[in-house]
Order: sequence, then C-alpha cells, then structure tokens
Amino acid sequence: MSTSSRLHYQRRFNLNSEIFSYFVLALVTFAWLQAMRVIDISQMQDLGLAGLLPISYYLALGLLTLSFLALLFQEKVNEILLGIHVVLFIAIIHGTPTLLYDSLRYAWAWKHVGISDFILRHGYVDTSINSLGIYHNFPGFFSLSALLSQVSGSFSVLELARWGTLVLNYLYLPSLLFLFKASIKEPRLIWLSLWIFFSSNWVGQDYFSPQGLAFLFFIVLMGLYFRYFTFPLHNDGLPQTSQTQASSLWAFGFFVLTFLAIVSSHQLTPVLIIFSSFLLVFFNRLPLKFVPILFSLIFLTWLFYPAADFTSHELAKLMRSFGQLGSNVEASLSDLDIASPAQQLISWSSRLLTLLIWSIAATRIYVSIRTRRQIPYVILALAPFALLLNAYGGEVLFRVYLFALPFMAVFVGDTFLKLFSKRTLIFTTHVFFFVLLAFYLPAYYGKDNIYRFTEAEVEASTWLHEVAPENSLIIEGTRNYPTRHYRYEAFTYLALDYESDKTQKAIMADPVGMMKSWLKNENYSAAYLIITRSQKAEVDQLGIFQGKGSLAKLEQALLSSNAFEILYQNEDAVVFGPKAPLLIPNFYKELDVYDRKFY
Repeated sequence: MSTSSRLHYQRRFNLNSEIFSYFVLALVTFAWLQAMRVIDISQMQDLGLAGLLPISYYLALGLLTLSFLALLFQEKVNEILLGIHVVLFIAIIHGTPTLLYDSLRYAWAWKHVGISDFILRHGYVDTSINSLGIYHNFPGFFSLSALLSQVSGSFSVLELARWGTLVLNYLYLPSLLFLFKASIKEPRLIWLSLWIFFSSNWVGQDYFSPQGLAFLFFIVLMGLYFRYFTFPLHNDGLPQTSQTQASSLWAFGFFVLTFLAIVSSHQLTPVLIIFSSFLLVFFNRLPLKFVPILFSLIFLTWLFYPAADFTSHELAKLMRSFGQLGSNVEASLSDLDIASPAQQLISWSSRLLTLLIWSIAATRIYVSIRTRRQIPYVILALAPFALLLNAYGGEVLFRVYLFALPFMAVFVGDTFLKLFSKRTLIFTTHVFFFVLLAFYLPAYYGKDNIYRFTEAEVEASTWLHEVAPENSLIIEGTRNYPTRHYRYEAFTYLALDYESDKTQKAIMADPVGMMKSWLKNENYSAAYLIITRSQKAEVDQLGIFQGKGSLAKLEQALLSSNAFEILYQNEDAVVFGPKAPLLIPNFYKELDVYDRKFY
C-alpha cells in the first residue's frame, strides 16, 4: 500500500474514532445522570458515597477512561476531544456530591463561610480577634468571596461555597494546561499528566478555602516561570537579548502580583514558593536571581505588618513542632487501630494511592537527577517535602501531596511513555488507570458519611447561631457539623473530643453531672450543647472521643435526665440547655430559619 493510501486510511480511522468518541461521551453522560437518579444519600453508611455508587456510575467512569486512552494513543492527538473528556471527568467526580448533597461538604468549609460573613456584616477584618484570627490576618480569599457574593446579589457566600470544589477544579484545568504547555513539548504527555492529576487528587484540599485558591495561583505562578523565566543564560546570568527581557516585563509584573495574591490569602504557600525559588536559583534554573529575596521581603513585610497580630501570637506555636518529622507525619494519619473496618479500608486506599504515585514518579526522578534533565520539575516535585518540618495543624502531609502532585503526575506519565514499548504501553496504562480509580473513589468519597450534612443538621446549627446571645458558650460533641458560619465571633466553642482523655472519661462516667456544671458556667451569658448525626458518625467511624457509640450514649443520658431543657430537636440534631432558667423563649423552637437570610 502506498504512503498516500496509508495516510488516507489513517485519516478515516481517526475521523471514525473521533465520531465514536462523541458517541461515548454522550453515553457516559447519560449513564452518569441515570446513576444520580438512583443514589439515595439517606442510606449512606461507613463507606460514604463510595458505598452508594451504582454500577452505572462505575461503568460511566470506566468507559470514559477507555475512550480517553483510545484517543491518547492515536497517531495524531486530538487535544480538544481529550479536553472534553477531562471536563466530563471533573463533572462526574466533583459534580456528583455537589448536586446530591443538601448543603456544603466538609465541616471546615463552614468556618470559611463564617469569615466571609463577618466581612459582609462588619465591612472589615479584625486581625486581633481570638477566634480564627489567622484568617483575618490573611483575608484575601475571604474578601474575594464576600465581594463575589455582594456583586452577584442573588448568591450568598454559602451558595457560592457549595460550588467551590467544582469551580476550582475547572480553573485548575486551564492553569495546568498553561503550566504543562510552557514546559512540555509532547501533547501526549501533557494530557496523560492531566488525567493522572485529576484521578489521583484525593486529599480534599480543592474546596472553598484559601488553600484551594492559593494552589490555583501556585500553578499559574509556576506556569509563568516556565514560560517566561527559564530562557538561556549568558555566563553573567543575564538573558540573551534585551528583547527577551522587554517582552517578559509584563509577565514579571503578573508574576509578582500573583505572589502578592497568594501572600494575602495563605500563610503556607508562600513559604514553599520562596524555598523552591531559592533551590531554582541555587541550581541555576532561575535567571532572575533576586526573585527569592524579593519574595522573602514581600512575605516578611506581610507577616510583620498586616499580619503582625498572627505573627506575634502564632509563630512560637508553629516553631514548637518545627523539625519533629515523625510526629508531624503521624499527625496527618488516621489512627487505624480505633477506626471502623470500613474506615481502615478507606485509609489504606488513600495511602496505597499516594505510594503508587510517589513510587512510580521516583523512578523518573532518579533518572532525571542522574542525567541532570528536568531539574526544575525535580525541584518542584521534591521541595514540598520540606513542609514536613512543621505539623501545620495535622494537615501537612495532605499539603505536601497536593503541591507535589502536578509535577509527580508528569513524572508518572513520563515513566509510562519512556519505559514501555508501544505494545506494552497501552496495556500498562489501562491497568494503571483502573487501579488508580479503584483506589481513588474510596479515598475521595469514603468519608462522606462524616463530611456531608443533612438539611436538619444545618437547620439546627443555624438556629443556634441565630438565637444565642453574645458571649455564649457552645459545647459541641465534635467539631464535625455545620459550625461557625454565622456570628461566630460572638461565641466560645468547646469540642468534647478535643478535651483530654481524662476529662472525656469523666464525662462518660457522669454525663449528667459534668454537662450540668458546664452548662451553668457563670462566665458566659448562656451555654448550649449541640449533638448532631454527623458528629456521631465521626465518633463511630473514626473511633475518636471514647469510641464507637460514646456520643450517642452521652446524648441518651441527657435526654433521659430532667436536668436539661431540650431547646431544639429534629431527626438529626438536638440542642440542650440547663433546665432553669430558660435561656431563650419557647417560641424560638418553632422558628423556621429558612425564611430568613443570614449571609
């Protein structure tokens, strides 16, 4: 067969494959929507959303993966069609909980709503505030979300927050494309890396949060670096031509502005960027050698002026855990000895997924170090591990994984493209991606019986935050419920699972006596105890407080006692107060909080 004939048949084959891919995309979308119709989240148990997904959901993701890989290994890569596949994958993974759940996912996202609500109500931030003061000292993200709510008019911060994960992931896609296209010539590697990133980002740091936005800016910053600031050098370290320097002047301005946006929003991300910049300069991969010094000055200026209150109070606490590598890593890991069997399985899924990505990437990182190639990617993949020197509230391992993932994903993709022949490449990538999905789905969805909140829980918490007078004490079974989202600065919060083991045992030994004394604390205008479904799920599944069933036993003991007033109760939550005097009028029990807007 002549060359022209082969090309003709190849074009026809590619065209037919692309038409078939559009059919597959339609079929996947239909299967996903059908799956959404049959999922009953009220039946969620220890395996979270992963235990509820019907076979049509898994078939949709499997078919989408097969279609993506079929396109990826065609002779000519159709980037538009590959992009549509990634867009649909993001919709399925992150759109499913967003559309299914009644309210905002993750308890810690609710307090972020509370900071934005504070700004909307007061018109300023209070850097000296005791409760959640760190957010007031780095208010960029919260100011932006408050502004978006104000500008939109019809959307509250809470409504915007519900869509945060989906929106951020759609913003990550063009940002990662910008980064990869600035540093990688092979389209196949670019799209393989993108799919690896989105199918292995299980750590749940991509939600309505300063970290989620800072990570987006981090990707953009690295994209700017690779596109504009890795040009060849003379011996004196200057760009080759003044024209190159002039054409990248605007990019440098945007480079600095992006870093300023990160500094104003998050306290950890600038540290990683500065450290990475010093390494890039040290290994002669950053021509603008003053950049790490400039970034350091900007960050220190923010720490000792706008964030001076945070620095004076919190820096010493951060330094106490500095260098304690073992305990810092351990703080990020669940205690499997006390977790339920289902949660042990979930934890092992996330750990094995992490080890899979890191171990495969390590093979190419080792080769790159030996051959002195792709050094900037090596630096950016390994630099986040320096963050392990600090515990960062027990989240540092998640942050390390997230920051390293874009570059690890490239090394993983490069491993497959470089180490396998064409015949074995297709087989190994198919196996790898389906193993990845097998780990990813339970790792990402497996704790959703804890992370999602019912309408009844939201109603109870919103009622409490609305009617409680200033200087109230709010005692929580755990912090895992919709909390601190409204008027949070007016209250003092006390979570039972954060108390010492000795105190917890004393509570369980005499729940009525202990809670009666705590709720009559004269230092506060009023005191309340709130226990919810999600709090009990966290205790039962993770084994915290005093183990499975302990919070339910506490609740039952109080319900059986005549020493407490049930101020509010529905199917998923109860709010207790002391029997007498009543803290609030009885008519508040009938208050319909959904008739009022607080955000």
